[in-house]
Amino acid sequence: MKKSLKILALSLIVTLFTLSGCFLDDDPEYDEALIYGKWYCKSIGLYYTFNSNYNGRYEDINGDGKNFKWTLIGDAIEIEAKGDNINVNAYETYIITSLNVAKMECYDRLDPKEKLIFIKQ
Repeated sequence: MKKSLKILALSLIVTLFTLSGCFLDDDPEYDEALIYGKWYCKSIGLYYTFNSNYNGRYEDINGDGKNFKWTLIGDAIEIEAKGDNINVNAYETYIITSLNVAKMECYDRLDPKEKLIFIKQ
């Protein structure tokens, strides 16, 4: 009897651990307040400003750029900007791999091989 209770208890523990793994979120969530502010990415030569009201702007070194709206969903920053044609919106999605108060490492969802490093300005 004791042996069957031990086997039952062990089976229950294994089942609980297995089920708890099903509920784990594979995408880390980042504190969006860390994103607020101005960032520079040397490899693409652009400054990105992320405001707390989910508006922002990207610009080159000459100040030419576009305004955008952004959201943070898990580890993905989704950016929506008006295209050159008024009826077209352009979308970018960066996947964050590391984020702190001074540095953000990520990649473009469409080009995962190219790692991007943004430095807080």
